[in-house]
Amino acid sequence: LEDTAYTLIVEAVTGDKVTKETYTLSVGDFIYALDKPNYPVIKAKIIEEGKYQTILTFSGDSNLPFSIPCGTLDLDANAHALTQIEKIYSYKQDTQVWEDKIPSEFSSLEENKGYLLKLKKGGTATLTIDCSLGAGTNPPLDLAELTSLPDLKAGWNLVGIGGYLPVSMKKMITKVPANKQIVKAYTISNSGVVFEDITEFEPGKAYWIKIG
Repeated sequence: LEDTAYTLIVEAVTGDKVTKETYTLSVGDFIYALDKPNYPVIKAKIIEEGKYQTILTFSGDSNLPFSIPCGTLDLDANAHALTQIEKIYSYKQDTQVWEDKIPSEFSSLEENKGYLLKLKKGGTATLTIDCSLGAGTNPPLDLAELTSLPDLKAGWNLVGIGGYLPVSMKKMITKVPANKQIVKAYTISNSGVVFEDITEFEPGKAYWIKIG
């Protein structure tokens, strides 16, 4: 088997109730992998107990949507890859406007936000991020401790989830401001916006969520 993480989803149906459990087969210390068309390849592995490294590999000529599953991506520490990147796009929730910048205009990329990255023609880029489970001497070993959700505001939000486990729509609703609701939620791929019902949010992907 290739060194990666393989996901197994088991569904059980009892009457009208569907129960779903997600299991990960880890090969070569990898705990998560997103390897699907229209996205960058994102893999995460354990580098030592309580510490993880995420590797994002970009290729192709389209704008690739993504989010940071864990930690803060220091672009200066990834200077070797920046020469291959033409633009990085983000969305300001407060003013509801796009920002498109060259990599040197960003200091870092943060988890819980969605981004799009455009490579220079024929380019490829690999970015790495390290993160840990807490600052204590005995960090929790449960990956669920890494999960974090974005702060949602009125209007459109371009977001991702933190951590390496899927998050249900039910959990995302807990971040909706008082007296508001999720009006629309779409997955983004490099082929455009995917207009289909979202039941859960996957690490590494970017999503449009409208609050009204």
